[in-house]
Amino acid sequence: MESPAPPPLTVAQSRAVDRVCLEDYGLPGAVLMENAARGCAELLDRVSDGNPGAVAIVCGKGNNGGDGFALARHLTIRGATVHLFAPFEEPPDADEEPGEAAMNARVARRMGLPWTDWTTLSEEDLTNRLAEEAAGGWIVDALLGTGPSGPPREPMDVAVRAIHAARSRGPRVLAVDVPTGFDADGGRPFQSSPDGGACCVRADRTATFVAPKPGFAMDGASDWTGSVSVVGIGAPPAAIESVR
Repeated sequence: MESPAPPPLTVAQSRAVDRVCLEDYGLPGAVLMENAARGCAELLDRVSDGNPGAVAIVCGKGNNGGDGFALARHLTIRGATVHLFAPFEEPPDADEEPGEAAMNARVARRMGLPWTDWTTLSEEDLTNRLAEEAAGGWIVDALLGTGPSGPPREPMDVAVRAIHAARSRGPRVLAVDVPTGFDADGGRPFQSSPDGGACCVRADRTATFVAPKPGFAMDGASDWTGSVSVVGIGAPPAAIESVR
């Protein structure tokens, strides 16, 4: 049984928690990312009765993607069958990109995990591959998280539509932190066309970090987030309270 959810934090406050952890407590971003990924693996394991089945993880280039790369490692350690859909054929080397996301991508690549550069696939091919690699299991949305302030742009919009189409064939979807394309403060997808159409991942579960976001409690939000679970990242309680 999960503990009661803490009070919500806005997207800006959630980012401030990361900054306070780094600047005031000296807690490295790599530690926060590691804790986030481990928590997502534990959640996926728990909601799947210890057998998440095949897991296709669709990553972006930023920290949300880094969570996905680290999650792939933790799920593999737990015995899951994982296929990574990465936004590049080879991760940048440490001199070119020393950040936590690139580090976790390099580790996943060196582990020899099944790997596809999704940016080279058409929307139809990506849909088919996701449905195939996640058959009977899960697709993980680790594309953008809370970073954007508007709808997904090319090529992310292609990945969002492919995830949506593949979900209709059976796999469930876990969103990492926030479904891509969802306004976590406003409680609805970002408008992506003049007619109000939405380019947004529709998740069965969302593993959000530190605290729920205000928009998750709004009418209709659960149609996009599914069930929301809060995953801790190891932030000291005082760091969280300092930005509330």
